[in-house]
Amino acid sequence: KSSMKHFILWAGQLAHDVDFLSVKNYLEEKRLLFVYGNEDEFLPFGFKERQLELAKKHDLEFEIHEFEGRHEIKRDVLKNIFTDLSSVRKLF
Repeated sequence: KSSMKHFILWAGQLAHDVDFLSVKNYLEEKRLLFVYGNEDEFLPFGFKERQLELAKKHDLEFEIHEFEGRHEIKRDVLKNIFTDLSSVRKLF
């Protein structure tokens, strides 16, 4: 059994071909976060909406974290997310 407590999609996407029914119970126990820059040049128009629609279709609740920026990892955003996670010490 995995000890993962959080699942962060950073400028990523849910796989369209995953059998979410088979992993639903596993993912329900995780904190799911969707993080992206509002000017990410690699995310096509409507990307966020399609991802949220796919998540909703499979009863997955993602927290949305949009930041000012492009396709990058912003240290301050990452730090804020880690600070917010209740088990931050267990991640390292």
